[in-house]
Amino acid sequence: MAHLLSRSSARSVAIVSLLVALFLFGPASPASAVGGTPINSAGPLTQILLDDDTQCQVFHTGDTDAEFYGDSDSGACGTFVALGGILYGPDDLPAGEDAEPRTVFTPVSQTAVSGDGSATSPFAVVTVVDLGTSGFRLTQTDSYVVGQEAYLTSIVLANTTGSSQSAVIYRAGDCYLQNSDDGYGQLDGTAVGCRATNNERIEQWYPLTPGSTYMEGNYDDVWAAIGTQQPFANTCLCSQNPGDEHDNGAGLSWVPNVAAGSSATVSHFTTFSPLGIQPLSITKTADAPTAPAGLMSGYTVSISNPAASNVSLSTITDTLPSGFSYVAGSTTQGLTADPTISGQALTWNGPISVPASGTLTFHFSVTVSSVAGTFTNSVEAAGPGLVVIGASGVAPIQVTGSTGTTVPGTTATTGIPVVRPVFTG
Repeated sequence: MAHLLSRSSARSVAIVSLLVALFLFGPASPASAVGGTPINSAGPLTQILLDDDTQCQVFHTGDTDAEFYGDSDSGACGTFVALGGILYGPDDLPAGEDAEPRTVFTPVSQTAVSGDGSATSPFAVVTVVDLGTSGFRLTQTDSYVVGQEAYLTSIVLANTTGSSQSAVIYRAGDCYLQNSDDGYGQLDGTAVGCRATNNERIEQWYPLTPGSTYMEGNYDDVWAAIGTQQPFANTCLCSQNPGDEHDNGAGLSWVPNVAAGSSATVSHFTTFSPLGIQPLSITKTADAPTAPAGLMSGYTVSISNPAASNVSLSTITDTLPSGFSYVAGSTTQGLTADPTISGQALTWNGPISVPASGTLTFHFSVTVSSVAGTFTNSVEAAGPGLVVIGASGVAPIQVTGSTGTTVPGTTATTGIPVVRPVFTG
């Protein structure tokens, strides 16, 4: 109860201070507002406010209050880095005094919002900060696809010094989910979050980069854990006492070793979904690791759906390597229609169903490049309200200079792959 009284007192003091300032000096000019760029949209995340020192605040169409403790332009949410015995992070962190001692990031730049909010061109803001004079620079990209209940954060920590150093990167927040400061913890594998007291929605950190650790607990305990400059210890009050309603926060941490002149990248989704984010994932393999120049090979694409219900994709888009071309009529298994072709992009149009707790698998053939070399491939998919983790730089094929040899798994006369079974889960 003490921390609630402390918050209440702090908020009262802030209001009184503001009234005094208005009386003495008049309203502040727009130039004095907190520096930051908002991503505004039709929702369900109607605003994602991204400060120039990585602080964040989010508004959901289902709530009247912001999703993190604080106010409309100052949320208790952000990025922190422990490096060389110093903790770096945002300047203004409401009720975040336990994440100290903390050296404030030095803002370098922040872009305007780019993109149109579509799956192929998400809204995006890039924020760059320096970690004091350490020689480390952090570049954070936050992006959002309209219609989704999650936004993506990707962080690149670059080391410009002459020696390798280990760091701890944190992403954390003080939950204020569904207009309430209290809730429960929830753990889904390596994804951790706060669950609303009415069980309607959760506020979740879903890691995309392997090797993360997590924490959910009383908000001040989360900040205090960051203040120790140690990675989170994989703890959740939901495991200790599932019925314990508390004023909670949560987050993720990673411990990359960043080589001299190199960088490390971590990424995650922050989601506000009733079930938490359950992204579809795509894998792609080539029929064989090598192929003679100008002859046929093929690819198998698998899209996995971990959710307990079927989902529908609007598009699946595969970008072929330069010099490769699609073989008409070759799509088989879970899909049979030919894609539309624009340059190197093959697009299969929906609705395309992916079964609950299952996998959609299809195969297609290509004519490989006439130029020798190693070629990789990329594939992505999109659907209303869905988050799909695409595959980029995968399924390598080494094209050799010889001709007249068939690829393993193809017919001897044409090189067209034989039909493979359909996998549905």
